[in-house]
Amino acid sequence: MRKLEVKDHDTGVIDPVCAVEHFKRLISQWTQLQVYINAQGNLIRQLKSYVRRTIPEDGRAVIFDALEKGKILDAPEDIKGFTRGPVVQIAGMPEGVQFALSPMLRAYKLVMTERKEAEKQLIESAQRYFPQMAPFVDRVQGFGWQSLAGLLAEQVSRTKEGIIKEYDPTRWKLPQLNRRFGLGLDSEGRAEKKASGKKLGYSPRRRALMWVIADVLIRQKEGDGPAYYKRIYDARKAYELKRAPEMKPGHADNSARRYMAKRFLKDLLGEWQRCLGCIVKRPEHERGAA
Repeated sequence: MRKLEVKDHDTGVIDPVCAVEHFKRLISQWTQLQVYINAQGNLIRQLKSYVRRTIPEDGRAVIFDALEKGKILDAPEDIKGFTRGPVVQIAGMPEGVQFALSPMLRAYKLVMTERKEAEKQLIESAQRYFPQMAPFVDRVQGFGWQSLAGLLAEQVSRTKEGIIKEYDPTRWKLPQLNRRFGLGLDSEGRAEKKASGKKLGYSPRRRALMWVIADVLIRQKEGDGPAYYKRIYDARKAYELKRAPEMKPGHADNSARRYMAKRFLKDLLGEWQRCLGCIVKRPEHERGAA
């Protein structure tokens, strides 16, 4: 990716006043990206549903894989004149199914193209608005500018129309962050779950974002061994299984993921506060560095 020219706050602290306007633009771009993601998901579900009804089971896997990876090709020319506009195709899909799905395939390809452009613009905006976060993004394997933009945009309280309701980046606290992204615990010390008559302290969308980030972090490697947050996950999972031998591996996995995600948010908040000029402790894995 090309290097962006940063016009303000090259290496200094983040100005909270300027950050408000930056957040407004970031939220707008993040919201637009979610529209494309949801549209792409809906189209994939409709296409898969039709494929299941028309194609034998042994021929579906390659088509499903092509849909998930966006392997939709332009046909060299209109096929027998049955369709209008450019024809798209998927390798392995029967010709009759191609005709029936051609409108949805064209729509899917268009949405996919727009999504990629929206992702590019979001990443460039995050790099331009908050270049002070570059050391953290570069240091954490598996965490990029798009994920940072999503976390920042989802953290700011706003109305359904996208208008910021309250904003003071210097007052973000870790317990509120944990609960907002679905990592908090209920009064019994268990993960919050949806229940009748009970209001959740988080949005399922934010929780999904945090779990996707956590899933990527625990897959990272550093040299021949696991990366920093993967080591935290492994140590916590071993601790949970030793503490409660009767615990199922799946429960230990979820508990370790939640613990690791909280450590990640703690480090992210610490970096954010340092960029705002607040005095905080450095993350444990950095304290040994001079």
